[in-house]
Amino acid sequence: MYSSFYLKTRAAAARVHMRLPRFQIIDTVRLARKAFPGRPTYRLSAMAKMIGFSFTHHHALEDA
Repeated sequence: MYSSFYLKTRAAAARVHMRLPRFQIIDTVRLARKAFPGRPTYRLSAMAKMIGFSFTHHHALEDA
């Protein structure tokens, strides 16, 4: 499954005959569900707190 952002980016690139690099896409929710089955939620903030990691949502340096 691809994000709408990725699909729109691919479509825009195709319209101008631009090749995009190949990306390896990892579904992190699926990964978290396999690694930590039975959690009440798999929200990023909940998973980060569970493993003792702090971050700020939508912070450019942390999103990179």
